[in-house]
Amino acid sequence: MSRMRRLLLFARRPRLGKVKTRLCPPLEPEQALALYRGFLIDQLNLLRRCAADYRVEVWWDGPPDEPSLRGLNLARIAQREQPDGDLGQRLAYAFGERDMPAVAIGADSPTLGRGAIDRAFAALSELRPVVLMPAIDGGYVLLGLWRLHTEVFQEIPWGGANVAEATLKQAARHGLRVKVLPHGYDVDDDAGLRRLEADLSHPEIAARAPATLRALRLLF
Repeated sequence: MSRMRRLLLFARRPRLGKVKTRLCPPLEPEQALALYRGFLIDQLNLLRRCAADYRVEVWWDGPPDEPSLRGLNLARIAQREQPDGDLGQRLAYAFGERDMPAVAIGADSPTLGRGAIDRAFAALSELRPVVLMPAIDGGYVLLGLWRLHTEVFQEIPWGGANVAEATLKQAARHGLRVKVLPHGYDVDDDAGLRRLEADLSHPEIAARAPATLRALRLLF
């Protein structure tokens, strides 16, 4: 029997004053919320496009019956609630909760695209226990595991600028081969917002994130 492949989206619920706070200023909280909702719509669309090939799940930062989720298209997407703990503990729980392999992404990289997902799973199928896409800011935007290796979530300075580096060191320390994909980025600050704006000027990238593009056009 073939192993189920799981695609996990880690996301915050779109609530005013709770998302993209590092973008305020220059944005107002209402603008930050509208932008994040665009991110979320595009990433949920990505999950649905992948649903024929992967089991797709969204892991919310709280109960999925939150009123702020009304109006989002969650068809064919399993909804789960993240447990308590730091990011590493929450990721480890989600990865280990069902079959492997699995790839986790976040809601803050709306231009990521299907190609990156497929490359990550291809790397895992080539007997790479770990696949990682570093973020320009030092974190990572994608992590894939062939099976649960809790070591890659331990002794990591979550929220700092060395998350990807520390993860790679942990993998090496425990003898885990890693496929490192080309860098991506999260939209967490003004520099990320400007990078996103530049990327969306390219039609092939804009096609991946139409809701984000619409939200961005209302800002500038």
